[in-house]
Amino acid sequence: MKIEKLIERVKAGDADALRTVYETYSQRMRNVCIRITQEDEDTVSDLVQEAFIRAYYLSGKLKDSSKFGEWIVAITKNVSLRYCQHLRYVWIFIASLLLQACAAILGHKSYGV
Repeated sequence: MKIEKLIERVKAGDADALRTVYETYSQRMRNVCIRITQEDEDTVSDLVQEAFIRAYYLSGKLKDSSKFGEWIVAITKNVSLRYCQHLRYVWIFIASLLLQACAAILGHKSYGV
């Protein structure tokens, strides 16, 4: 079945069509997540699920259903990049805490990052 018909059925609430779309595109979405994040299987599964849910709720904004594959890959890429950015912030925060703890141990008043 053509993707345009499947997307119309998904928008109409057809659970079978939604499952078919997921099965059709999930591996491509996984590949995008793995390539960007280099994360484990569980994290990649979570990111794919998040991207698919976002695509589902944003499907009304998709103007050309024939471009669905490109569109869902772009959403997956953005979800993956946002995840990497979040990790970077977490590591920066942890590093600043460690520097402050080391400074306190060494007797320095403050060592901010």
